Amino acid sequence: VIAIKQIAPDQVFPFAKKVQLALLVDGKRLDKIETYLPILGELSIDKTLFEKNWMSEENLTATRKEFAYAKGLVNGFPTLIFQSSDTTQVLSSGYFRKEAMINTLNQL
Repeated sequence: VIAIKQIAPDQVFPFAKKVQLALLVDGKRLDKIETYLPILGELSIDKTLFEKNWMSEENLTATRKEFAYAKGLVNGFPTLIFQSSDTTQVLSSGYFRKEAMINTLNQL
């Protein structure tokens, strides 16, 4: 996801959704480049650029940093976090009703 934020920021959410499906539905491994190549093709993301950046030290460092940050916020699965330029707040940790969350998001 960090690499996609740099390569194709407008595709972060579609990419993340497809990666979740690959993991949870298809049982694909996230440590294998082969998992990502079809997703990149579906989203018209440059595969060569992704392969170059995916396991780069810069990308690994940024990924570790983001995991460490999230670890301080998350204590359950799934967790929905709202982040703006001046605030970060956990909206839900665990089960939530869609209608209630829509209301919360509309208020934000």
